[in-house]
Order: sequence, then structure tokens, then C-alpha cells
Amino acid sequence: MKTIRWGMIGCGDVAEVKSGPGFYKARNSELVAVMRRDEALAADFARRHNVPRSHADASAIIDAPDIDAVYIATLPDTHHEYTLRCAAAGKPVYVEKPMGLDHRQCIEMIGAGVGLSPSYLFELFADEPLTLMRWVRVERLARCRRELADPALRHRSIAQVAQAWGFGDMTNFSRSFREIFGISPRGYRQASLQGRFDRLAAGSGSEIHEKPYPVGI
Repeated sequence: MKTIRWGMIGCGDVAEVKSGPGFYKARNSELVAVMRRDEALAADFARRHNVPRSHADASAIIDAPDIDAVYIATLPDTHHEYTLRCAAAGKPVYVEKPMGLDHRQCIEMIGAGVGLSPSYLFELFADEPLTLMRWVRVERLARCRRELADPALRHRSIAQVAQAWGFGDMTNFSRSFREIFGISPRGYRQASLQGRFDRLAAGSGSEIHEKPYPVGI
């Protein structure tokens, strides 16, 4: 498998521990350059994480021929700009949450990433049961569901799983999860790990079930 060579735009606190090291620790992944407007801080990050080079200008990441993909870890007000610039340069992106400042920006970012105009994206989803952004949200919930059912990830709290997929408000996450799957995240994890999906919960008279919805998992 080809090694993906990553460039990172923004190397502040969010990239220091949570995500930055993952790009050079993961198999078939290499972090080759980082960028931060403060050149000294960018150089310091590169030195401490053994990244070959650092820059103070995003163009050095976006236009670099030896970078395959870009991780955008800046403040949200620049996500839209950098995503569109990377898309124009033919580079896929991994964008920190929140994705954009509003619905319009998110649609434009998705369109740029797949090479389609926002209007055509809306046209594609016109006859679907879910809008584009609703589909994205449900897919994120589906990924949470998958991780909650994985015994290898049982050490991660429900909040950690939710936050990893962009759900910062646990009340909203629990409500949305129940709306789609008919059960709370905690109930789903317990039932999944105990293999209780096809029978009644002992003594409760309530059935653990999932609501059907038109999105592949």
C-alpha cells in the first residue's frame, strides 16, 4: 500500500497530542511538513515531532509536489478557505471540527472535495429521503454506532467516541442517536457488547431495536 504523505496546516494545541502524532505513527502514513503563521512555533513543533520541514505560509503545503493530502487544524474561520484551495490543487483534506462556519460553507467544501457544484449536489439529493447535510450527520452517527459496538474500543468513553465524530454536545448526541437507532448510546453499547439485540431485555419488557434508515453503514 502506498504511503500517504501528509502536510498539516495549523499545528497548535489540537494537533499537539490528539491528532498530530497519529499522522506519523499510523501505518502507511508520513507527516512531511507543518505550517503555522508563527514561523518559530511551526519550527518548534516540527523539531519536537521530527517533521522534516516547517513553514509560515499555507501555500508551501498546498502547492508542494511531495504532499498527497492535507490536514487542516486551524481555527474554523479558515477551514473553508484552505479546503477550497487544497481542492483546487487536487489534494484531499482532513478538516478539524467544526467543519465550517455555516451550512453554506460546508456545502461548498463538500462540493469542492468531490468536484461538484453546490447546486448539483442539491440536485443529486433532491429525490432522496435525506438532505445532504442530514446524510452527513447520519453517517457520523453510524460511525459512532460502529465504534460503540466494537469490543476493542470499549476502553473509550461514549463522550470520547462522540467527540471524535464531531458531537460536542452530549445531550444533543444522545437525542440524535436515539432518534435514528431507537436506543440511547449507553443502552446500545451495553446491548451490543452483551449480545442482547435479538431478545427482550431481562425483566424489562422492552425490546432493543434499531430504526431503519436509508443510509449504508
